[in-house]
Amino acid sequence: MMKSALLALSLTASSFALTFSASAETPAATAAPAPVDPVRLKLAEQTVAKLIPPGTYQKIMEDTMAGGMIDQMMGIDAATMAGMAGVEADSEAAEAAKGKTMAEIMAEMDPNFKERMDIMAKVIFSEMGPLMSAIEPTVREALAKIYARKYSAQELADMNSFFATPSGAAFAGNFMATFTDKEMMDASMGMMPKIVEAMPAIMKKVEAATAHLPPPPKSDSELAIEAADTEFTDALDAEETGEDPYAEETGDEPWYAEGAWTETERKKVKALEAKYDAADSKMEVASANFEALVELSSTASDAYYAARQTAIDAARKRMLAEGWTPPPAPSETTEDSASAEVAE
Repeated sequence: MMKSALLALSLTASSFALTFSASAETPAATAAPAPVDPVRLKLAEQTVAKLIPPGTYQKIMEDTMAGGMIDQMMGIDAATMAGMAGVEADSEAAEAAKGKTMAEIMAEMDPNFKERMDIMAKVIFSEMGPLMSAIEPTVREALAKIYARKYSAQELADMNSFFATPSGAAFAGNFMATFTDKEMMDASMGMMPKIVEAMPAIMKKVEAATAHLPPPPKSDSELAIEAADTEFTDALDAEETGEDPYAEETGDEPWYAEGAWTETERKKVKALEAKYDAADSKMEVASANFEALVELSSTASDAYYAARQTAIDAARKRMLAEGWTPPPAPSETTEDSASAEVAE
């Protein structure tokens, strides 16, 4: 569920940047930019300077923090946010999230979550403000070129004349901030359930459209985990069907001891054990809220046990080849012998 919480924070921190998607149309990425008329560009620069004066992003960041945007985001329905994070709607995790907000879910998992999120938001927004202010000149330059191509000199002059009036100045000065106003954000949040509801059908269309393509190649680590998982599963199947030749081992045989393994085997087992423990810890924190963590823990667990079994098998083979034999059975104790004599 922390994944959803961070998603909410990221959406908040970046929401103002999405303003340009709504307020400025950009040419197609494949089309070469048309030449910019110097006269129109000069007028467009005046227009953009009114719409995005220096310090606009810094002010938006400060207003976002002061307006309780984080609390607003954390008030989103947890099931909706889980859907955005990729949790299946009919999964146990989604069912567990129904009827609860993100804040309620996170508070159940982490009593310090509210304070932790407030600190994270404060740091992120305080760092993002100056960063966005630093790139404002680049944004203004790009937007001026777009406006110079999109609008005629007369249209730009008319805009600038309007922005020179009290009413125009008021409009231009609040233009960007309007898109992060609470009512606008409420409207955006209201769209999320519909988007989540539509996503399964959209993804099916994406799968159908890309069905002719081969699956993406897997990384070496993914292939290694799959191989270990297959080996471990085969071993379990063999044991269940009585085909495991080592099913009667007690685990006390010397090849089960780490000292019997090679240094490489020990390092591999320890590394996978650490990953397994880390994944298992995440499982305890996240509980049943995300099936993705279940898969992470299961995969890490299978890989760890498969590597451990491989090390044991290799040690067994080496030690048996070296002539290892079981120690003799313990002899009868003096007390047992005395008891036997009395019985006779």
